Amino acid sequence: MINSFLKTQFIALLVIVLWGCGKSEPIQTDVQKLETIAVGPLFEGVNTATVEFDIQKLLPGEVKKDQLSEVRIKSILIGLSNSEAPVPNSFTVLLASPNTSMKECGFIKEESIKMNNYQVSLAEEQDFLVEILQDNMQTLVIDFDLKEDWFDDLTVTAAIDWELKFKK
Repeated sequence: MINSFLKTQFIALLVIVLWGCGKSEPIQTDVQKLETIAVGPLFEGVNTATVEFDIQKLLPGEVKKDQLSEVRIKSILIGLSNSEAPVPNSFTVLLASPNTSMKECGFIKEESIKMNNYQVSLAEEQDFLVEILQDNMQTLVIDFDLKEDWFDDLTVTAAIDWELKFKK
């Protein structure tokens, strides 16, 4: 009887381990384009633009976000919608969710902006992304440093290219 019980426990443990070690499959997605809005008036110095989104809307129908096993950001390209607005000195891109703290995903320094390069330098550490994307909603936050006051709203776009993998 005890021998049978131990065999059953061993088989159950083996199944759990093999399932957990299963290979993650990549998910093909389009580049996600998000528009963040900073409500004016905006003043010289650091200002913030935000937008809430749900990564589930980007995933194929058969994949649920709680199945995500690996997440990386391949690239983020920032854009300004109003060419008359002052060009910021720098950008910092962050992500958060209701049950996680805000985490920095990358930045653009003034030197890159002067060369019209709005490609975000990404954080090397991105392990926090799985937890954020599995939460109910996600918030994209873009902090930017203005050189001068701007008395209108400012829309900052972010084109995010995700590398997503899931387990069945």
